[in-house]
Amino acid sequence: MKPRILFLLLLAFVPACLTAQQNHTAMKESVLSTARQEAGSDTTLHPLYAIGFVRQFGTFATTMAFNQETESFGAFPSLDEIFKRFIEHKEQFKPGTLGYEWMSKLNFLTPNEPLPGWKLDYATIAPNGFRFILSSKKYTFTLDEDAVIYEAVTPEVLPRARDLRSAAEFPAATECTQFKHEKSL
Repeated sequence: MKPRILFLLLLAFVPACLTAQQNHTAMKESVLSTARQEAGSDTTLHPLYAIGFVRQFGTFATTMAFNQETESFGAFPSLDEIFKRFIEHKEQFKPGTLGYEWMSKLNFLTPNEPLPGWKLDYATIAPNGFRFILSSKKYTFTLDEDAVIYEAVTPEVLPRARDLRSAAEFPAATECTQFKHEKSL
């Protein structure tokens, strides 16, 4: 299917799928991302911005799990609950900031593909944990309840988040104190 035809079809059908919480920007980014992918252009968000998303995701997951006002104190929230928190705080990411760079591209329609070129695998682990894997074709970031971000070159076969005992267990993962692969971009 030609990219222009796909784009027009998406414009016709995507608005019917939006809920009241999802806005025009999310729809526009989703449609444009799909059209660019069909046209063969690389739309992958730079890993340095993806790390910002990972940090914010971890902050939301942890603060939501340890909110003493909830009945589920200590239990990590679902992916849908975390994305609702992103929607609630979207306006706090101001243009010109690093956070705005990834937040303005965050896709609320498909949480398993939250950023252009990145896939998310998230699992809550009983009794009080979670596993998070954000991967592109080249790089992967992992995170868990210990709040340490790990990075790795994306392997051919990704393990599932629910199968990892910890974020550090991801194949060839090293602690991400500064994105080590930046020079290879």
